[in-house]
Amino acid sequence: MLIDFSVENFRSFDAEQTFSMVASPVSELEGNSFTTPEIPDRLLKSAVIYGANAAGKKNLLMAMNVLGQLTASQRDHEDLDRIVLDLNGIAPFALRAASANRPSVFTTRFVCGAGRYAYRVAIRDGKIHEEQLLAYPNGHKQHWFTRTIGLDIDFHTSAMPGPKKQLEKVTPSHRTFLDVAASFGHPALSPVAEWLRRNMHHQGDLLGMPFVYASSQTAMRCLLDSRFLKWVTETLQKADLGIREVQVEMIEVRRRPAIHLENGPTTTPFLRDIRPIVRFIHEGDLGVTAKFLLAEESQGTQQFFHLLSDLYDSLQKGGVILFNKLGTSMHSLLTRGLIRTFNDPALNPKNAQLVFTTHDTTLMSANLFRRDQIWLAEKSPAGATELFSLYDIKNVWKDEAIEDGYLRGRYGAIPSHGQFELPRTNHHT
Repeated sequence: MLIDFSVENFRSFDAEQTFSMVASPVSELEGNSFTTPEIPDRLLKSAVIYGANAAGKKNLLMAMNVLGQLTASQRDHEDLDRIVLDLNGIAPFALRAASANRPSVFTTRFVCGAGRYAYRVAIRDGKIHEEQLLAYPNGHKQHWFTRTIGLDIDFHTSAMPGPKKQLEKVTPSHRTFLDVAASFGHPALSPVAEWLRRNMHHQGDLLGMPFVYASSQTAMRCLLDSRFLKWVTETLQKADLGIREVQVEMIEVRRRPAIHLENGPTTTPFLRDIRPIVRFIHEGDLGVTAKFLLAEESQGTQQFFHLLSDLYDSLQKGGVILFNKLGTSMHSLLTRGLIRTFNDPALNPKNAQLVFTTHDTTLMSANLFRRDQIWLAEKSPAGATELFSLYDIKNVWKDEAIEDGYLRGRYGAIPSHGQFELPRTNHHT
């Protein structure tokens, strides 16, 4: 369960900004929040992030993704020098010259199993400059380790169980200690790294290659898991997409590799791939049926199919799911249904959490979200992203017309140009 996440000096973020899933003390839609014995505060089941184009909404999810990628290799300790995440590609805030000399910092607090943790990583010049993990067994704070570049790792009072110094010796400067320890199956750190890897992972833009991969992931799962296929079929039927049945099979795909030679084109052998192919069966009013490939379905249907594998896992296991541009090409009522699923205690008994960005302002409803669930990203005069929720703004009432207020600029986080028009094209010099 995600408690909060902070980022500093990364892409459009300059000073530290914090996104929180801690519920505020208001009596609004109490079913949208839940309690857990690991922390005294209630946590939110969903949150949405709005803002103008280029305000930094996606950068927040990318920052979360950094922590997920930093633990992506945990099952492989054969080559500890392998680059898991190119730390040189972690760009600091570019609109302040001094930022190049500061590390990019990522911090999160979360509940994993029956434990609460706080994890922090600072990265600069392709190296881990700082790394710290705190644990809170029975609510009592313990420093498990603190790492500072150029110094030995401080294991404090050795409260952390399991091996320590042996793993420190094999930890390279571009890898987190947490990841290296997990790759060796460390009993205490492996579950923590696994939680970050599975939950700090955003689903891309639901377009392009991430979209294609996830669709294949959903398709392959339909092929291997009959219960999942049944759930997918029932879900698509309830979504009123005209789909009666889903069929998946493996086919051989032949393609030529993309090779460029200085002497001109040449004949290259075909490569053979085995891939899942999805067919959707539609039925007309006279009982006539037809099969359509996934690529022949609407963009909204493709996107919805893309979501299903991750949604199924999240709701089954109670994880965190991050989406950029949720609802793109999907009807607002369908997106509302997804949100209500997460907010409903009966449909989401494991307290899975949904975090997403969107431009669909019709979702800005007091019947759907609490004020602390609606977050806004806005650029400062210096060009840096600032984050705040509606609850942080004074005199925003729980029963006011939120969508109308947002579009009128009452809360900020909209384009400053007001009513946008293209410039005239018939200027004369």
